[in-house]
Amino acid sequence: MSEPLRLAKIDLHLVKVLFTVISERSVSRAAMRLHSTQPMVSAQLKRLRELTGDRLLVRSGQGLAPTDAALAMLEPAARLLREAE
Repeated sequence: MSEPLRLAKIDLHLVKVLFTVISERSVSRAAMRLHSTQPMVSAQLKRLRELTGDRLLVRSGQGLAPTDAALAMLEPAARLLREAE
């Protein structure tokens, strides 16, 4: 599935979660930036994984590393968020 199609199925809030989690490479830090809780962001990440069919973030050393698919979605997500402002 191409990136625009993947993002087309995700509401704007989930795009923000996607962008923040990938940027922070941490669910806990993303939750703080989003003024949310770690369990809530984890649940949203699970939903994003189901929608995209990709793991998005995988354990790597001390933190999380974005998958190639997640990195490919980062700029389109950023663009959508800028346009939504």
